[in-house]
Amino acid sequence: MPQVSQGLAKPHFTGRTAEEMPIDPAPPYQVELHELLLAEAVFDPVAARAALPAELEPLDDSSGAIAVFAAPHGWGLAPFSCFYIGLFVKGYDSPDGWTGIYLVCSFYSGKAAEIFRRDYNTAAMAGFSRQWQDGDLYWGEAGLTDQPMVRLALHSPSLGETPITLSGTHNYLGQNGTEGQTIHTIAFTGQDFPATVASYEVLPGASDLIRSLVPLRWTHASRTPRLALTFGPARPLKDSAAQLATDATQLSLMDILTRIGHAVALVAADGRVLFINNHARELLAGALTGGRLTAWRRQDQTQLGSAMAALQPGRLSQPVALRRPGGALPLLVRALPVGVALAGEPAALLLFSDPTAPAPSTELTLTLLGLTPAEARIAAQIGRGLTSREAAQIVGVTESTARSTLKSVYGKLMIGKQSELALIVARMEGYG
Repeated sequence: MPQVSQGLAKPHFTGRTAEEMPIDPAPPYQVELHELLLAEAVFDPVAARAALPAELEPLDDSSGAIAVFAAPHGWGLAPFSCFYIGLFVKGYDSPDGWTGIYLVCSFYSGKAAEIFRRDYNTAAMAGFSRQWQDGDLYWGEAGLTDQPMVRLALHSPSLGETPITLSGTHNYLGQNGTEGQTIHTIAFTGQDFPATVASYEVLPGASDLIRSLVPLRWTHASRTPRLALTFGPARPLKDSAAQLATDATQLSLMDILTRIGHAVALVAADGRVLFINNHARELLAGALTGGRLTAWRRQDQTQLGSAMAALQPGRLSQPVALRRPGGALPLLVRALPVGVALAGEPAALLLFSDPTAPAPSTELTLTLLGLTPAEARIAAQIGRGLTSREAAQIVGVTESTARSTLKSVYGKLMIGKQSELALIVARMEGYG
C-alpha cells in the first residue's frame, strides 16, 4: 500500500453527535455528499453467496461495490459519514435500470447511525469514516471505533478529465431483523470523475465478513465531488413492488427540487414539512419547529394557511410576505398545489423569494425585452412584490426615481399594472 506523505494534514472526522442534529422529520431525506469514493469489484462467489440472505440471488459474476463518503449538509440525516460494502442482486433493478444492491456491511456516524439501523437495515452499525486527499490520491478509511478496519485509495487526476453526469434512482436493500428484508429508493444527481483503485487494505480488527469480501478484481472506480441524494422510506421487500414505482416518481421530484436553484419546500395540508431543499432551509432558519413551518409572525402564518387552503389546481397562490426578525425585508412565498401521486398525500409546493438576493439572470432577461439595466433592476424587484419604496432602497435610488422608472417599464413592456409585471417576473424565475 502507498504510504501517506508526512506532510499530509490529519484526517478529519466528518460526523456529529445526535444531539447536534436539528429536527428529526420522516423521510424523504435529502443530503449532499462530498467526495464519494466508489469502487466496483468482483468478489469470491462462495463468500458473496454466504453474505446474502437465502431469498436474494447475487449477479452471475458475484459483483458489488465498496464506497465511502461524507454528507455534511442536508435535511433529516446530515451531518454523517458512511462506509459500505454491497453486493449486486438480481430482480430489484430501479426503473432507470440500475442494479439493486444489498448492503452487507455499513458504518454510519451521527444521527444517521440510529435512523439507518432502526428503519433501513438492522445490520447497519454506528461507526466512522475519514477522508483526505494527497495530490491525485483520494483516501478513505472506516471502522467501528477510532481504529479503522478498512482503507481505500483512489487515483483520480484533478485536471484534464471530463466528468460524467449521472441522474436517476437506485434501489438499496437491507435486513429487517427477523422479519425479512427492506428496500428503499434513492434519487441521485452528480458528476463522476474517472478513477482507478490505488490500494485497498483490510486492517487488523476487521470483521470476518469484511475479510471474506476482499475483491478478486476491480471493474470500475469513480470519484464524485458532490452528489445530491434523496432517500425514500424503507419498505418491506415482500410488499414493495407497487410502492417502489411511486417512491421513484416522488423522489425524482424531490431530486429536481434540490437542483432548480430556488428555495422550495413541500408542505402537507396540516403544515408538516415533507421536504425542504438546502436553500429554503437556510432562508427559514428559526421558522422550522418540530418538522413544521411556522412563520415568525402569527398573522403571516394565518395568511399563508389561508393561501394554501384556497389553492386551485394548477394555479399559484398570490404572494404572501413572511416578515423576518431583525428588520430584514420579508421573504415572499407562493404556493402551488401538488397531488397525492407526487407527494404521497395532499400537499403544497412553496416557492420562496428573497428580495435582497441578487437575481442577475432575471435582470438580464428583462434587458433582452428592451429595458435598460437600471429599469431592469427596478422591474425585477417590484415584479417580486415589493413596493416602489422597498425597491428603491435595494437598488439605491430615491422613491420618486423608482416610480418614474416604473412608468417607463410599463410603457416598454406594454402593461399597465404591477400584477402584470409580477406575472412576467414570476415566469422568468420559474414560478409561473
